[in-house]
Amino acid sequence: MLCHNITVKGACGQCVSCRSWQGNEHPDLLRLRLVAGASSIGVQEVRDFIAAIAQTPFTARERIAVIEDLSYLTKAGFNALLKTLEEPSSASVIFLVAEVVETLLPTVRSRLQHCAFTPVSSSLIMKALQESGLDRSRSTELASLSNGLPGLALRWRSQPADLKAYEAAGQQFFDLFEGSLKTRFSFTEDIAKNDDLSLADWHGILSHWQLLLRDLLLLSIGEPGLISHTFLRSRLDEVAKTLQARDWLARYQMLEWLGWALDRNANRRLALNNFFITL
Repeated sequence: MLCHNITVKGACGQCVSCRSWQGNEHPDLLRLRLVAGASSIGVQEVRDFIAAIAQTPFTARERIAVIEDLSYLTKAGFNALLKTLEEPSSASVIFLVAEVVETLLPTVRSRLQHCAFTPVSSSLIMKALQESGLDRSRSTELASLSNGLPGLALRWRSQPADLKAYEAAGQQFFDLFEGSLKTRFSFTEDIAKNDDLSLADWHGILSHWQLLLRDLLLLSIGEPGLISHTFLRSRLDEVAKTLQARDWLARYQMLEWLGWALDRNANRRLALNNFFITL
C-alpha cells in the first residue's frame, strides 16, 4: 500500500518508500502503541493519533494507521475513535490489532472488517528459532509453548526474563491448585488490588491458565503429544491424575465464565474467588 513500484507479487521491497516503512520511518505509516511503563492508552493519545490520520499523505497514495495495542485503549479512547471508524478519511486505511476481539466494544466491532490470523505451525516456528541460533531441543520447547504465536516465541528467545516469568506463573497456578482456600483467597486479594492490571492483562493471565487446564485435560484423555507446557510435564502428570477428564473440562468452562464475567465489569475479587472455590 505504500510501495512506489508495486509488482504482481506485491511490494517491491527496494524503493525509497519500502525501505522507509521497513525501518519504521515512513511519514505515512502511523502507529499507536502502548508507551513503555504505561498501563493504558488514553483519550488524548487517541485524539492526537486521529488528527495525524486526517492529514494529507506526504509521499504515498494514502496514510496507513495501525493501532497495535487496541486492547489497552481506555473506554474514553475507544469512544473518541468511533467517529473516525464510522467516517474515515478517504486517503487513509486504519488497521486495529487485538489479541482478544471479544474485549472490544460492540460499537467498535460493528464498524470493522475482521481478518483472523490463524496459528503458525510448530514446525515453522521451530525452524525460525533454529535459524536464529537456538538448539533443536530448546526450539522445540519454545515452539510448543508459544501455541502458534511466532512473535511470542521469538520474544522469549531474545528476552529470557519474560520466559522465566511465564514459567514461574505456570508453577504458581499449580501452587494455587494444590493450596488451601486461604492461599487462593490471599492471592485474589493481592491481584484484585493491583490497579495497574488492564483488562488485557487479566485476559493474558486467564489465557495462560486455560492453556494449563487444556494440558491437564489432554493428559487425562491420553494425548500427551499435544500438550504445550512440556517443561512442566512431571507436575502436569502428577496433577492430571487427581481428576477425571470431565472434571478438568468443567474447570476449563468455569475459567471461560470468569473471562466472560470480567468482560462485563463483574467484581474481580468475587469472580476470582468463585473460580477458586470450584478449582
